[in-house]
Amino acid sequence: MTYCLDSGQSVTLGNRIGGGGEGEILEVNGSPHMVAKLYHRAPSAELLAKLRVMLASPPAEPVVGHVSLCWPRRLVLDADRQMRGFVMHRADGKKVLQLWSYGPERNESFPGFTWRYVVQTAMNTASAIQAVHERGHLVGDLNPGNVLVRNNALVSLVDCDSMQIHDSRSQTTYSCKVGMPDYLAPELIRSGNLHGVRSLPHDLYAVGVLLFQLLMEGWRPTSGMHASGDLETEELIVRGIYPFFSTVGSRPPRRAPLLGMLPKDIQVLFRRCFIDGHTNPDVRPTAAEWQRGLKGISGRVCGKNPNHWYSTHLTDCCWCQIGQWTGEEHFPYVRSVSSRSVSASSGAAGAMSGATAGSTSLPRPPGAGHGLRPPSSFSGAVPGAQASGMPAKSTSSPRQPGAVRVSRLPSSSSGAVPGAQAVSGVPARSTSSPRPPGAVHVSRPPSSSSGAVPGAEFKAGHSSRSKRTSRSRFTQEHLKISVLAIFVLFFGLLCLALRR
Repeated sequence: MTYCLDSGQSVTLGNRIGGGGEGEILEVNGSPHMVAKLYHRAPSAELLAKLRVMLASPPAEPVVGHVSLCWPRRLVLDADRQMRGFVMHRADGKKVLQLWSYGPERNESFPGFTWRYVVQTAMNTASAIQAVHERGHLVGDLNPGNVLVRNNALVSLVDCDSMQIHDSRSQTTYSCKVGMPDYLAPELIRSGNLHGVRSLPHDLYAVGVLLFQLLMEGWRPTSGMHASGDLETEELIVRGIYPFFSTVGSRPPRRAPLLGMLPKDIQVLFRRCFIDGHTNPDVRPTAAEWQRGLKGISGRVCGKNPNHWYSTHLTDCCWCQIGQWTGEEHFPYVRSVSSRSVSASSGAAGAMSGATAGSTSLPRPPGAGHGLRPPSSFSGAVPGAQASGMPAKSTSSPRQPGAVRVSRLPSSSSGAVPGAQAVSGVPARSTSSPRPPGAVHVSRPPSSSSGAVPGAEFKAGHSSRSKRTSRSRFTQEHLKISVLAIFVLFFGLLCLALRR
């Protein structure tokens, strides 16, 4: 198929590589770094005007040499000079949904991805969104399906033509007419006007939800146990029910990570977004604030498993603790070492030690496990409460297919991958450093607890030594009984023989 660009250049479109209900994505022959989006139906005059504004005011790319925004670059015209679509830069990556999928899918999609890369992914996501906001536009339909992630933690926002675009010259705003319920601000849901012009706080609510899911392994802030029963997500948002923040009548999901695994500064930002922002939307953190907060996360590598990277405000490895709670391993250690680069956005550079606007190469063991949640340690649920907002495949507590059972992990002298460094300048040797003064130990109560208290001490069950001792005692008792039975049988046969 041959078309013409609005610049007068002829362009031939090739194979279909994707698409949806609005249009399809096609290759551009002779330009491997470009793709074209063709609409199924003839675009309206409003959409045409919107695309022309987008062409005139593209946001600045936060990462040089990387496509963070799949922004329209040229209009595609047919033989009658009617607009059929547009061309844009091609973005590679996988949908962020796959980052918190369960089972072998996560390991296959993002080999070697640890929480360190998750933090960088969240930071790069905030950086791309901030670039849109700086131009006066809004993402509007922000959801995991519109975010692509590469193995080096760089992200790309797609479906940019659905964003809310503001023309600063004519003061005209072209609204976003779509949105997923999980990411709609409570005041927007109450208004019932999803087709109207949105404000910045509406976008910032969706930013908070998406970043929460990234850092908390896919769990939404509304996920949990609710005294009111099984409520729709929109109802939870409107009522301001956020179980992770101890709202009345709710508890976090039984197997979700504790909020305490996040540094205090990050917890404060989430509280501003969901709790304070529920009544005062203007206090929700901006994308720039999220960038600064995520950049400030420093971490260390676990001495037992180099694939465990956790915040330095914790005294113990939270991923080891989660492994103890569930019997499952989020990030199993693989001995073979390969190299991969973690990239930071220019506006968010520095979270990785020595990071610049480009990328920092770090030796990494390939292979990251799937993320399973802590077990049912909450027995103090409100009567009649039902779980809601659980991620896919997470409603049942049995071990998922392909899960890896925790065993004693081999520990090296330093416990770190050679050359690996922690975020915010913490070197690899910090893996064996003593607990910092004032460090907070975040743990989870055992399964026999009558109520989950955040920060409660977790006491492990029987150790392997006690299990071996119990097994040995059982064997000895069994042997004694067997010997006694043989003796009684022999004595009975002897008495019978003497009578005869």
